[in-house]
Amino acid sequence: ASQFKYHVAKITEEICYEAANLMGGAGLCDNTLMMDLVNISRIAEIIGGSRQIQNYVMSMSLRQVYKMSGI
Repeated sequence: ASQFKYHVAKITEEICYEAANLMGGAGLCDNTLMMDLVNISRIAEIIGGSRQIQNYVMSMSLRQVYKMSGI
């Protein structure tokens, strides 16, 4: 679940940011839906846990798998 949250938040932010860039200044300055989507994508990262926390959870899971493999 942690990996999924991390990737969804990252992809959502990238897509919204690039879409706002394509719209130019109108995407961020005017009262368009694009500005709301950019803000929501940034909030989604915070609600799901920050990227650093998600990376930490994933690294701890990988460590456990590595220890169980006996390598």
